[in-house]
Amino acid sequence: MALLSPISSVPAPSSRDSNALLLEWQTILERLARRKTNCLATADDLMQAGRAALLRADRSFKTGRRASFETYASVAIKNAMKRELRRVRGNKTLREKLTSSDTSLTTQACPNTLIRVPTLVTTALNQWVASLPRFLAEIFEAIYELRLSQRQVAVRLGVSQPRVQQLHRQLIQLARRQFGSNQT
Repeated sequence: MALLSPISSVPAPSSRDSNALLLEWQTILERLARRKTNCLATADDLMQAGRAALLRADRSFKTGRRASFETYASVAIKNAMKRELRRVRGNKTLREKLTSSDTSLTTQACPNTLIRVPTLVTTALNQWVASLPRFLAEIFEAIYELRLSQRQVAVRLGVSQPRVQQLHRQLIQLARRQFGSNQT
């Protein structure tokens, strides 16, 4: 009679039933999705990305690695949720989310957050951006709507990163003067 080691008696992750695996990880997926939810992505979207990542991790995990399956899967889930957030953020610009043709004092709320932006403010912001010199308006759009880094903006506009940084500081100073903020 051969003795079984405790490790060999546990089924390999890839031999688990997918539904059982999803049920086992359901609370972890919900917690991670709630933590990462923002204006652009719902918890359901993030959970779906997490479920797909969990199943991929289940198929690709090889026993004998230094990391446990739990560690491997949780990293894969977090990365999938981050990718989903980046994908959604790339599809919806800030201006699309905040702009409305209505100029009344109604507010637009981001679901799952406490952010409320008066429509009048977004209209004023849009008018201010339209009044900026073309180059500063392009920097505003690239940084705040497309969410590009200063380095990516520099490559896109054909200037150096320090020049983009300088123009970004100038843009912030103009915005503070325009909208009355005394912060430095």
